[in-house]
Amino acid sequence: MKLYSFSSLAGLALAGALAPLCSPADDSVPVSTGAAETGAYADELFFWGLQWVVPAKGFVQYRTPSDIDGSNGRMSSTTAGFEIAGRFINDQNIFYGAFDYRYTDYRFTDVAAPFSDTQSLHALVRYIRQFDNQWGFFADAVGRMASENDADLSDGCTGSLSAGARYTVSPDMTVYLGLQVRSQLEDSALWLPYLGLEWRINSHWSLNITNGIVATYDVFEDGSLRVDIGCTYVFADYRLRDRALPGGNRTLALKTQEVPLTLSVTKELGKYGYLRGTIGAILYSKYDFEHDENTLRKFETEPAAIFGLEAGFRF
Repeated sequence: MKLYSFSSLAGLALAGALAPLCSPADDSVPVSTGAAETGAYADELFFWGLQWVVPAKGFVQYRTPSDIDGSNGRMSSTTAGFEIAGRFINDQNIFYGAFDYRYTDYRFTDVAAPFSDTQSLHALVRYIRQFDNQWGFFADAVGRMASENDADLSDGCTGSLSAGARYTVSPDMTVYLGLQVRSQLEDSALWLPYLGLEWRINSHWSLNITNGIVATYDVFEDGSLRVDIGCTYVFADYRLRDRALPGGNRTLALKTQEVPLTLSVTKELGKYGYLRGTIGAILYSKYDFEHDENTLRKFETEPAAIFGLEAGFRF
């Protein structure tokens, strides 16, 4: 007898990939708002043991130009990337791993560019152990390298460790409680609570509270067509190239903070893949230039529209 729900565990594992996620999420704004790549075929084991959930996906996202506060300039961006993922399952354990790469092309008009394009590599390993029908344990380790193009990617290394308890309130509701510590490039480590809720309200609606709130509507009650509405908080650190500043050249870090509100529609393409389209807005965005625990410069932008497209493949 299995002691857990495959879909809920997979959902936690995938949500954890972006959350200190939930504590704040890592990396640039994700194309999708859904907590998990779970659909009509996510629970079907192709063979017992190693299971590729969504072994490959590619995505692209465009952010429309928005005004930079305090100047006449504007900023827009295009992000593209890919992810591979898989999980290993037996009666009481699940191991999940994911790796992604993304590149963001920034464009500044009517103002000197404060930084150039960025790239990042992100890897997650997560372990979940179910002790009985109610209590379980999770732990994950995240590693990330991120930098401006003219800087060394390996100089932008950060990471996080998380662990906590998973409690099944009912077959339709699971809560998570834990602690996370994450490093920062030019600041001391952050200790953050890890809180989460997964609630299947009825056959159509479900709610995930991890790194914000995401509500999912299952149109046909079989996972084949889903609509996600979500609002999350995302932040990340990037190593910048040396800048000539008062006092000499300084190695800086760029800290980005963004709050996206998005609407996504996901269509399953049989058991082998899916397509997802996203529209939404960046409600808040802030960019801090940091050196040795000091903020040397910062700016914010006005809200901007975002459009995204994602395709996933299972094989």
